[in-house]
Amino acid sequence: MDYTYEEAKQKTLEYFNNNEFLTNIFLNKYILFDSKTNTYKESNPNDMFIRVAKELARIEQNYDNPISYDEILNLIKDFKYIIPGGSNLYGIGNDYSYSSLGNCFVIGTENDSYGAIFKNDEELAQLMKRRGGVGHDISYLRPAGAVVSNSAKYSTGAISFMERFSNTTREVAQDGRRGALMLSIDIKHPDAQEFISIKDDLKKVTGANISVKISNDFMNAVLKDEYFYQTFPIEKSIEDITGDNINTIDYNVLYKGIQDGTYYKKIKAKELWDKIIYFAHKNAEPGLLFWDHIINNSPGDVYSNEGFNSLSTNPCAEQALPKYSTCRLMSLNLYSYVENPFTKDAWFNYAKYQEHIIIAQRLMDDIIDLEAEKIDRILSKIDLGVNDDNTTIVENNLWIEVKKKLLLGRRSGLSSIGIADTLAALNIPYASVKGISTAEQIYKELTTFSYMSSIIMAKERGKFEVCDVNKEKDHVFISKILNEFHPVIQNDYIKYGRRNIANTTCPPSGTISNLAQITSGIEPVYQIYYTRRMKVNPNDKNIKVDYIDDIGDHWQEYKVFHPKFITWYNIYTENEGKQLSDLSKDELNEIIEQSSYYKQTSHDINPSTRVEMQSHIQQWIDSAISSTINLSKETTKETISEIYVNAWKNNLKGVTVYRDGSRSGVLITADEIKSIDTFEPKESAKRPKHLPCNIHRLTALKEKWIVLIGILDNNAYEIFALKEPDELTLPKQVVKGIITKLKRGVYKLSSKNGEEKEHILNIMSYMSEDDKADTRKYSLMLRHYIHPKFIVETIDKFSKDITSFDKAISRVLKLYVKDGEEITGDTCPMCGSKLIYEAGCAHCSCGWEKC
Repeated sequence: MDYTYEEAKQKTLEYFNNNEFLTNIFLNKYILFDSKTNTYKESNPNDMFIRVAKELARIEQNYDNPISYDEILNLIKDFKYIIPGGSNLYGIGNDYSYSSLGNCFVIGTENDSYGAIFKNDEELAQLMKRRGGVGHDISYLRPAGAVVSNSAKYSTGAISFMERFSNTTREVAQDGRRGALMLSIDIKHPDAQEFISIKDDLKKVTGANISVKISNDFMNAVLKDEYFYQTFPIEKSIEDITGDNINTIDYNVLYKGIQDGTYYKKIKAKELWDKIIYFAHKNAEPGLLFWDHIINNSPGDVYSNEGFNSLSTNPCAEQALPKYSTCRLMSLNLYSYVENPFTKDAWFNYAKYQEHIIIAQRLMDDIIDLEAEKIDRILSKIDLGVNDDNTTIVENNLWIEVKKKLLLGRRSGLSSIGIADTLAALNIPYASVKGISTAEQIYKELTTFSYMSSIIMAKERGKFEVCDVNKEKDHVFISKILNEFHPVIQNDYIKYGRRNIANTTCPPSGTISNLAQITSGIEPVYQIYYTRRMKVNPNDKNIKVDYIDDIGDHWQEYKVFHPKFITWYNIYTENEGKQLSDLSKDELNEIIEQSSYYKQTSHDINPSTRVEMQSHIQQWIDSAISSTINLSKETTKETISEIYVNAWKNNLKGVTVYRDGSRSGVLITADEIKSIDTFEPKESAKRPKHLPCNIHRLTALKEKWIVLIGILDNNAYEIFALKEPDELTLPKQVVKGIITKLKRGVYKLSSKNGEEKEHILNIMSYMSEDDKADTRKYSLMLRHYIHPKFIVETIDKFSKDITSFDKAISRVLKLYVKDGEEITGDTCPMCGSKLIYEAGCAHCSCGWEKC
């Protein structure tokens, strides 16, 4: 059945009890939509659950002891028990999009030729356009100053290619979903210093998170204040390259080794560590990946000879993956297993939880089969596009390799959400000893029973292709899990192996948690409540005005509460108390003190306790955990260093911090601002005669516009906006062109659409005199380096008097505001609350998120 946007929105609003924010998440991310007919094929989340359940039940029929459609639907509907990951909710049973079900991918190569670099760049784009987030390790690229055999003579280094990969990520989008990229480098690489500081320039590498792969050797050198040797290739030891004579090596100088293509550098480990801490404190990056912990405790790395050695992580760092490997995600809603929540009789239903874990792991395995079908569908589309110039070879080979690795390992990413709300519902403080031990037990059950399910499936369905129990017998993690099993299960493992090479993980699950109205991942509650503002008409006498801003707009303020805190309050007051929104601040604070959320929010909890919580959970997760430790603005660099060292000592696989104020987005530092006495105007870059441009079409205040943005050095340089007359024959699929300046005030647009004829347009003949004047005004701003955001903010401040011309300019220039360049401070644009950072993405407790 087909639905209009209005019909789908109304049905979804009814489903979410008129919550507009949750409605917008569903409509923008998960609902089935046919872009060709511009119609919705679902009206609300119930339709989505039915679609997903039917497909999972179809796959179940291929195996013994299938789970029924009704049982699957009852488990996944209403986000109650088992919640497939976002890419699965969107992609399963969706024939209107050629998307992958994989949330996470990793690519890489050991060849640092230009051909390999460009191939990696294309692979990034191809994966991202199918909704995948990608990790890419650049440790294979030779360091700056290394000899090359082309005309350049010397390499520009690994860091010089980061911008290329970042720009590709920013350019790729699929159904409104932006690309996501993690760039990593090994601490042994001679260019690691430059990698660590790359984001000190907020204009650089804005499309990627960055993390450094830290070894135990480096950490020991830091703590002992010793020298550390960086080498290229990173697999080489300093003795391999130089022999035993290492005492004569100068400090911090790149040397060519005895063997061709080998390089080395001697550094002071503590100095490099201090640099990491400085930028983590200043910019919240790089994150750290404790690579030895990852390799030694990841079951998949047993099969390194079969191509399953971990290479990098996905953008949120909860999955360390081999080359061409992929992972799908699914979460259990932990809160739903609390019986009698927020009462003295509250208890966690482990029996139901264990039963559902076993089923969830089966469903994860079914999704692997569905992903194989999706890849076949993608490959069939690529076949349709094969042409004589071989432009589809990289894409085709990429998906063949992804499918091969998918079926060889059958990796799954089973996780959970809501541990903070679950502990609160059990009347256990998150940061207490009991809170940590309870969380550990819950995650221990998650992995233990998922492995049990995987062994049962190996008996029924067959093991993953490269499974060899003899290779696994001494693995520290697998041995620990096996010790939890009944002898019958242990014997089945020895006889049949496992179905999945790796099982569990802890992603942030931001939007999924929002839809389930539960805390995300392992994170504590960020805020119990915040204040949201809604613009109101000051002439309406029935409306109370709480706030008037500096441009005269009137606002009403109201409190928004954490969903499960509302549940607690209603139980605490037996639904007979005042509405929470009617309480005074003092009354509210008194109420909060009575709850198990008191002093358990993100900024209340000591960082060392956060590390301890993550450490206890990590020992039972075979992949990794995505979690950010949020810190106050006053946190010192010394404290961050202590957090990072403590994280390594506690066997975390990775750690990231965010200090309030460290990502304000300000483009220049205070030291760079000149006083008014020394202010100097900045000359604009000279306009070339021919300037490439982007062509945008939109409707503003019921008038159709064509807006041309001239691009110089990857930045918006000039702008033309003209009303689109009926007689204009410029095809809508034409989105690129060239603006040629013929003479003063006379410009020509020329463009081509594939192999069609060239389209030529005399731009100025379609513009009024007022529009020409405004065009010159806005172009002048751009040419003299006024950031597009400031132009947009200035236009929007006068929204009452805005013209269709200004509206068109504003809407298009918003597209040219890049990440890291937005002057948003640390407050939410929706409610004004402070932002929290998780996995490199800013989001707010009200549900708004930047990514």
